[in-house]
Amino acid sequence: MAVINQVGNALTGSTGSGAFVGANTPTLITPVIGAATGTSLAFSPTTGGIIGTTTNDSAGAGYVGEVISSSVVAGSAISLTTSTVANVTCISLTAGDWDVNGVVQISGTATAMLLCGCGVSITSATRALSSDTNGSSAFDLTAGAPSAVGDRVLSAAGARISLSATTTVYLVAQATFSGGTGIAWGRIVARRAR
Repeated sequence: MAVINQVGNALTGSTGSGAFVGANTPTLITPVIGAATGTSLAFSPTTGGIIGTTTNDSAGAGYVGEVISSSVVAGSAISLTTSTVANVTCISLTAGDWDVNGVVQISGTATAMLLCGCGVSITSATRALSSDTNGSSAFDLTAGAPSAVGDRVLSAAGARISLSATTTVYLVAQATFSGGTGIAWGRIVARRAR
């Protein structure tokens, strides 16, 4: 496409259609931009950052803000074996950087519960250590029967899990008890951070 500018010189390398933009800092009105590569992105001073959704929709798979979760309700609680870490539920997360939180409720008929714990972990039936980069744990050291001190509700919050491939992430629970049974249920939620 050869277009002549005001001084009669042909413009070379032109593609597409529409008016020629000759300024080095043009204002484009409703441009249609295809796949683009840039080195920076500036936002309006009035927005202060990336503009979020103003509706009650969900971010799509692969997008920042994507949420993946799984729940086990009290009626479907898992059985616990004393002092043994058990999987409550799990989710599959694709490659990326995720913020993962979990909450577990532990109950049962035990006459004594000496230790309760929960966590999120990339290893099945394993509590993450506090130094791990891919998990978190919470503990309740209160002794006594669940019926005496109430059900134990524990939160494993704020684990940053960075994955290079699709990985299963587990919500785990553990209780040390005697004289009865222990059960656990809960919810794990992950949000793609970036």
